Amino acid sequence: MLQRGGSVLRARAARVLARCTTRRGARGARGAGAVLSLEEVLAEGAPPQARPPPFTKQQQRALHDAMYYAAETDHLDITLELRALGVPWSLHAWTLSLAAAAEASLDHVIDQLLQDFLQVCPSDDSHYSKQFIYECLPLLFNILRYSKKEGTVLLLADILCACYGREPAPRVHEPPPDAPAPARVDPSYVNNPSLADVTFRVEGRLFYGHKIVLVSESPRLRAMLAPARAEPAAAAPPLVQINDIRYHIFEHVMQYLYSGGCAGLTVADGDVLELLAAAAFFQLLPLQRHCEARAAAAVDLHNLVSVYIHAKVYGATQLLEYCQGFLLQNMVALLTYDDSVKRLLFGKRLPGHNVLGALLTTLQKRIESRKSQSKSR
Repeated sequence: MLQRGGSVLRARAARVLARCTTRRGARGARGAGAVLSLEEVLAEGAPPQARPPPFTKQQQRALHDAMYYAAETDHLDITLELRALGVPWSLHAWTLSLAAAAEASLDHVIDQLLQDFLQVCPSDDSHYSKQFIYECLPLLFNILRYSKKEGTVLLLADILCACYGREPAPRVHEPPPDAPAPARVDPSYVNNPSLADVTFRVEGRLFYGHKIVLVSESPRLRAMLAPARAEPAAAAPPLVQINDIRYHIFEHVMQYLYSGGCAGLTVADGDVLELLAAAAFFQLLPLQRHCEARAAAAVDLHNLVSVYIHAKVYGATQLLEYCQGFLLQNMVALLTYDDSVKRLLFGKRLPGHNVLGALLTTLQKRIESRKSQSKSR
């Protein structure tokens, strides 16, 4: 990779180091034009088999300058050689070196650099600078998107987990009602043909309702039950077909509407996502928030993908953010659990939604929030 330009740079780095090194004896005559290698410059005068002495401050500055220059000019082999000599990474040099390795598809070098991550950014928010958040993190996600090696993917997942931290993802909290809401109608009127002025057909079964209750809370039902302008008054209650909602889920929706809240609802865990979809369809935001909180509390390795997809499809933004946090915090375990998470991350399960891009944004916000909180203390 180096060739002639690299030889010039190597000579330049050696000359910089040579000025900072006190020679304690030459091991052989050299021609006037000979160029010392970095190892020879640092070890010159040392006993055979002995480790080079610790770097002086002058040497450290010179080595850092050499690494910076090599990283800036894409001489990856020199930055790696300096690192092997014990020169610590700067975030800038590490990021540029990782980008160069990724562009050249040097998988083994990418893995080597990723293994140095904790030396670059220890698990301390003070090391997460703007450069790290808005330059380094996008690079890590880009490598994750296109990597074909499982080992590299797991290394990246481990890094992202460390960046997210072990504090739990923000929970989805169901907003408390302003005041205890009395039942709008006696619960005995749920699915009661007495005084019913609308009938629904759900899974081939009839369900009786009362417009005055239904249209007051649901914009969707208000639009569905509004009579056409030219339509004459009907002698019999209208019959409304409900598709794609199971009967007992529809019954939960009606119970919510008649009772005026979620307090009396008894919903099985396995029905929460279906009820969430129904609440979104009928535009019942308090019921949707209730389902989001229930679903978030039950997220685990087994159901994360299903909950994530429901949250995105039905606009459950708080639940979606919680799922993204859970995914970042448990990415290694999720990727090794089964292939469904890989399909979610790298496939096209959600057209129009960039899952990795959304995770990047969530992680950036998380780190920024932690930094703001630490400054305010």
